[in-house]
Amino acid sequence: MAFRTVSAAGFDGLYLWDGGVITKVLREGDTLDGATVVSLRTDGVNDHFDGQRLVFAAGLDDGRRGVYFASVPSPAVGPVLVLAITRFLRRSR
Repeated sequence: MAFRTVSAAGFDGLYLWDGGVITKVLREGDTLDGATVVSLRTDGVNDHFDGQRLVFAAGLDDGRRGVYFASVPSPAVGPVLVLAITRFLRRSR
């Protein structure tokens, strides 16, 4: 299950829960595509998680906004999530 929550430090973030283990996908303040994440949007996060990919929108501190997806590796690979290169970017003006 994928979910979005705000950490004790006040950062909005995306997480996965599987078998009692919570894994961070991405949160505000993390680096994504060479910039710092300043906002996340999911609109019903589980509607955008198929068990292998999680789709979300992120706003970056350099003014770019994009739609990204995180690939969730099989359990044999390990807990690391890889952010895919495929994205659609738009620089706000």
